[in-house]
Amino acid sequence: MNGGTIRIKAGTRLHIRNDDTIAHRIHTGGGVGGFDHQGTSMGPGGSFDVSPTDGSDIFYCHDHGQGTGQVNLVIE
Repeated sequence: MNGGTIRIKAGTRLHIRNDDTIAHRIHTGGGVGGFDHQGTSMGPGGSFDVSPTDGSDIFYCHDHGQGTGQVNLVIE
């Protein structure tokens, strides 16, 4: 997750894969419907799938804090 903006259509499955060597847990600020906080950290090779329904916000690694590898997500 190197910043930037992702734009997807409502209901599209967003697949986030951990290609890092440490664990991460995906989190958003709450402005995207259908994008729940990832319950547990995913280890290397793990993945997290969501199907956002509306809104826009950032998502980032909850374990490492907002501003670390955050991505802007816009649902169209």
